[in-house]
Amino acid sequence: MKLKEYSIEFIAKIIAGDTTGFPRRSQKEIYKFFSEFSVPQDYDLNGNEIYRNRVEYAEYCVQELQSSRKEMIAKLLDPRRFLENNCSIGDAIIQLNECLRYDGYEVVPDGFFYKVIDLPSNILKVESQVKIRSQLTQSNIDESVRKCEERLKNKDFSGAITSARTLVENILVGIAADDGAPILKQDGDLIAYYRHFKKHLNLDPERQDISEILKGVLTGLTSIVNGLSAIRNQAGDAHSVTYKPDHHHAKLAINAAMTFVDFLFSTRDYQKKRNKEKSKKELA
Repeated sequence: MKLKEYSIEFIAKIIAGDTTGFPRRSQKEIYKFFSEFSVPQDYDLNGNEIYRNRVEYAEYCVQELQSSRKEMIAKLLDPRRFLENNCSIGDAIIQLNECLRYDGYEVVPDGFFYKVIDLPSNILKVESQVKIRSQLTQSNIDESVRKCEERLKNKDFSGAITSARTLVENILVGIAADDGAPILKQDGDLIAYYRHFKKHLNLDPERQDISEILKGVLTGLTSIVNGLSAIRNQAGDAHSVTYKPDHHHAKLAINAAMTFVDFLFSTRDYQKKRNKEKSKKELA
C-alpha cells in the first residue's frame, strides 16, 4: 500500500490520537499497537534504543510497514476501542477517507469491522510526453474528475452532470490550445466545439479513408457529446432543471465523459507519434 508523505504523517497522528475524534495512545500503547507487525527498532552504536516521541515513532512505523499498512489501518479502526473512549468511528472514518482517497484507497465496512480497498482507477492520466502549456495540466484534470465524483457521492446529481460536461469542454479547449489549433469563441456550445475540434484530430466520421466500423465508432463519439450537451441543459445545475436526474443518470454522464476524454488523449498521442515517425522517414 503506497502512501504519500502527507498521508503517512496524518495516519501517524491518528495512531497517536493527536487528531480530533481518535482515541489517544500513550507511548507504551503505541509500542504495543505495532508489536504484532514486527517493526524493526532503531538502535545507536551502544545498542540503546533511540528515543522518539509518540508521533515520531508512529510515523517511523508507518514508513516501515508498507506491506502491512492495510492490516494496520484495519486494526486502528477496531470499533471496540472507539466505544471505550466515547469517540465516533463514523466521523473518524470520514476523516481518514478524505486523506486516503488522494492515494487511491478507501475504508469500507467488513462485517463488524473495517478494511481498506483500492479505489477504481478513474482518474485520467496525461501520458503524452509533449510539454503541456495550457490549462490542460494533470492536477487540473484530477481536480475536475474529483469534482464529478464528489458531487455524485454527495447526491448532487445535477451538479455532477454539469461537471462531466465541463470536463469535456475544458479538455477540448485545452488540447486545441496546447496543439496551437484554432479555438472557437468560448460561448458554451459544446456541440459546436466538438464539430470544430474533431477535424483537428481527424475524428470526423464523414472521412472517406476509413472503414464503416470505425465510422460507427466516431459517430458514437459525436453522440456522446450531443447527449452530454442535452442532459446538461435539461438536468444540469447551470440552467433551470426541467428533468430531475437520479444517481444512474449522473453516473452515466460521468462515465461517458471519462471514456470520451480518455479516447481523445489516446488519439492525440497516437497521431503525434505517427507524425513524428513520418517526419523521420521523410528526412531519412
